[in-house]
Amino acid sequence: IQEIASCHWALDQKPNDKTIINHYKKPLNTPYSDFGANYIDSNTIQLTSLLPLKQDDNEYQSSLFFYQKNNDRFKELKNLKFTSEQDSFSYANGFYLKDKGEFYYNKCYTSHEDYEKTCDLFVRKFDGKNWQEETPLSFSTTDFTETQAHVFVNKNGETELYFISDRLGGKGKLEIWHTKEISYGNFTTPENVSEVNTIDNEATPFFNEKEQKLYFSSSWYYGFGGYDIFISNFVKGKFEKSQNLEMPINSSSDDMYYYPTAFNSALFSSNREGALSLKNSAC
Repeated sequence: IQEIASCHWALDQKPNDKTIINHYKKPLNTPYSDFGANYIDSNTIQLTSLLPLKQDDNEYQSSLFFYQKNNDRFKELKNLKFTSEQDSFSYANGFYLKDKGEFYYNKCYTSHEDYEKTCDLFVRKFDGKNWQEETPLSFSTTDFTETQAHVFVNKNGETELYFISDRLGGKGKLEIWHTKEISYGNFTTPENVSEVNTIDNEATPFFNEKEQKLYFSSSWYYGFGGYDIFISNFVKGKFEKSQNLEMPINSSSDDMYYYPTAFNSALFSSNREGALSLKNSAC
């Protein structure tokens, strides 16, 4: 019923002609999955790429990469290699809190019995050149996934964090949760953002502190297919009705990781038509 109603809604929508979409070229994009991009500074960007462990291999592993911009071209900063140890973990969904020099990310562990991945959130101090030891966030659980953290400092100087989890206490699937920092790595008990979450999956939250707006993706609300990007205004301590960001930001494919920048633009990830791919379908 929801999907039929969503189709009727989509038929009535028209693209926003004032929005311009630019597709990044290599090396930021590859024929594999590239996502979660945001800026470290005005010339440095970080993102996650899911790549094969070996050439022509069917096993994949996600890693964090850093690139520097020079005359509209990007070059990988290999001296910022995130981890030096050769391990079997997947690292993904990095976010840099510039105000405090902290880099948040998730590390996923693969269960070889059922091939499912459970992810936990971590933080490392980062001065733009050097990494310190990782610290697990206090609310991470053993049996559930915590991933896709967005962190910011509010007007009162408190550090707030939104993240995605399938933990108990929600409506059943991946949902948005919120918590506040007590001390480095230690946070309050997460609260479910119930006004926004649905019975289907939500993903990739980003709270704009200045505008008091929450950007996120969902596969439930009226949209054009797959995940669409939505916005909800935070007014008087509550989130208002979520609104679709419409075309051309959203498409009939998966549109996620919408991160507004300081440059009157936003970065996002999509596997829409035109994305680099290995075969017929984009990733």
